[in-house]
Amino acid sequence: FTTPSARVNLNSSGLIFLPHRNSLLVLDCMDTLHEWDLKNGRDTRSWHGPPNGYTKAIAASPDEAQCLMLGCVGSRASAVLIDLVTGRVRRRDLDLAEVEDAAFSPDGRLFAAPSSFGGAKLWEAAGLEEIASLPPYQESMFSVCFSADCRRLAIGGSVTCAVRIWDVESHLQLLSLGGEASMFWPTSFSPDGNVLGSMNYRGILHLWRAPSWDSINKAENAKADVPKNRKPPLRSFPYPGRAG
Repeated sequence: FTTPSARVNLNSSGLIFLPHRNSLLVLDCMDTLHEWDLKNGRDTRSWHGPPNGYTKAIAASPDEAQCLMLGCVGSRASAVLIDLVTGRVRRRDLDLAEVEDAAFSPDGRLFAAPSSFGGAKLWEAAGLEEIASLPPYQESMFSVCFSADCRRLAIGGSVTCAVRIWDVESHLQLLSLGGEASMFWPTSFSPDGNVLGSMNYRGILHLWRAPSWDSINKAENAKADVPKNRKPPLRSFPYPGRAG
C-alpha cells in the first residue's frame, strides 16, 4: 500500500483497521482518507478532510458504520462525518478550538474530543449536536476514551493531572489521577474496565488499577468500625535514607 507521504502532527492513529469490512483506513498528508480493500489491495474509496484546515484526529465507530475526521479551522474544529456504508459525508464546524484527539462511545451514539486550550466536549453522532461541555482547565487536554460500558469518559491531561474521569450521563468529574510529566496521549481503558492506561510525552506508560469489590468492601467495613467520635490513628513512615 502506498500513500503520498507519511503523516505528521497527528495525535490519533492514521491507520484504522476495520476487520468486519475487511478494509483499512489510511489518512495521508494531503488530508485525504483512503479505504483500502485488504483482500485485493486496492484503494476503493477516498474522502477529503476539513476544508482550509488539517486533520488532527480520526476515529471509527465500533460498529464500523461511521468514521470521524476532526481538524482545526481557526478557533473552531471542523468535523467530517463519513457514513462508511453509503459513503455519504456530513460536514459541520464545532465549537472547540485546537482539537487533539477523538473517540466514539462503544455504542456509537456519542463522540468526544479534547482541546489543547483546555476542556473537552461531547457530541451526539447522529446530528453532530453538542450535548455537553466539560469545564475547561488552565492546562491542555490531549486524549479521550470511553469505558466499555459507555458510563465513563477518561481525558488525558498534562501538568497537574494525568487523567480525569467523568460520568458520561451526569457530566460530573468523578476522579483525577496524578502522573509524571505531561501530555498524556493515548489514554485507554482495558476491555473489562478495571485498568486505565495513559502515556506521557516521554514515553512513560502509566497504569491505574481499580480496586476489587472485596477490597472496597473491606475498606468500607473498616471505616464503619471506627467510632464516629474518634478519628482513625495516624500512620507515620520513616524518611527514606534515615535510620529508624
